[in-house]
Amino acid sequence: MKIEIWSDFSCPFCYVSKVRLERALSRVSFHDKVKVVFKSYILDPLAPIETKISSYELFAKAKQMELSEVQELFDDSQKIAKTIGVRFDYDHMKMTSTFDAHRLAKWSNQFGLESALTERLMKAYFVDGLNISNHTTLIDLAKEVGLEELGARYVLESNLCEEEVVEDLRLAEAIRIHSVPFFILNNQFTLVGLKSETYYEKVLNHLYNEELTQRKLRSSKTEVCTGEGCNQH
Repeated sequence: MKIEIWSDFSCPFCYVSKVRLERALSRVSFHDKVKVVFKSYILDPLAPIETKISSYELFAKAKQMELSEVQELFDDSQKIAKTIGVRFDYDHMKMTSTFDAHRLAKWSNQFGLESALTERLMKAYFVDGLNISNHTTLIDLAKEVGLEELGARYVLESNLCEEEVVEDLRLAEAIRIHSVPFFILNNQFTLVGLKSETYYEKVLNHLYNEELTQRKLRSSKTEVCTGEGCNQH
């Protein structure tokens, strides 16, 4: 089974959904047969590299909302974050560009550390109040999950993995993804937005059982069509 996930490190529901999905995966017997593929999505392409403006003000300006409305929205997402045992720190959050962080995550995939780095970047953004567009910060986070400093530095100082990120963004536009998290399961089933752990578990079991059924049907057809002249399996 393959699960493709479009997400951004600056998306609170992407953070929560990642944790919930992984917890659901840990409870199914076929978890070792599931391949999770992370796809890049950038919620705010115009986000700055550095900023001293509060997350409340930046979000209010970007969404044309009142500060009181933003506070209420952030409070709601704070409640959701507590369901996975974390506390978002909106007071110290740095709402900056995530493009280079996506490039670094793409590079980490070859070492089997993309999932670990993805979650660390999300925690850095929402919990630790770090600027994940800052190269020194990104290198430190890469080292924390086991990546080599020289390799991470080379990625950030070059344009390595840029095309991979851009390609994900192009595909997101082509299939009209307008919000994240966005899931495509087994190239056919889509999920949009945050779901419960129980829901993820039910979907995983349904798709796995459906795949087993299809395999059995294909196998039985092959067994029947073994004689001379059978040309459709």
